[in-house]
Amino acid sequence: MVKLKISLHAMQSLDEAAVFCRNEIGRMKRFFDQVPQGVKCSRFEVWISIPSDRFQQFEITRDGIREILIPDEKTGQNGGKA
Repeated sequence: MVKLKISLHAMQSLDEAAVFCRNEIGRMKRFFDQVPQGVKCSRFEVWISIPSDRFQQFEITRDGIREILIPDEKTGQNGGKA
């Protein structure tokens, strides 16, 4: 699943992305709570449209949110989790 959101600026940190995507994180947390731990479930991504016709992509997992880094593109994120 992919959700598209629009932001007036790029996300500068995973904490900022987590706040911006808090509703999606909450919905997915409830979804993951219903799925047994060992079962692989759907992938959920949030694509954030930012000025200059670019996207930042984030994946929401059981562990939180992480940026999906595109090869050869530097966004200031480390691809970690928040």
